[in-house]
Amino acid sequence: MDRPDRTVAVSALKARLSEHLRTVREGATLVVTDRGIAIARLEPLAASGALRARTRTQIEAGVLRAPRAAPDPDFWTWFWAQPRSEAPDGQLVEAALDERASGW
Repeated sequence: MDRPDRTVAVSALKARLSEHLRTVREGATLVVTDRGIAIARLEPLAASGALRARTRTQIEAGVLRAPRAAPDPDFWTWFWAQPRSEAPDGQLVEAALDERASGW
């Protein structure tokens, strides 16, 4: 999904960072300007050839497995709606530290 670059001033970027990052997440590329001079480009990581090349290398090496399907956009809504552990404070951290200490 290629979109034309959008321009945003540093001051506007700072004032509405979350909104601009959401735009980038949706596939847009933002050119950041300082006093009218382009100084940076914000683009989705997936658009980065280096990321794709590194990911392909890791898949070929068996370090990563390629996804079988596109991620479910509702996953995080579902995830955060799950019930939380009722373990006493610190018990889960203690168990994780014990597991690390055991060398597993």
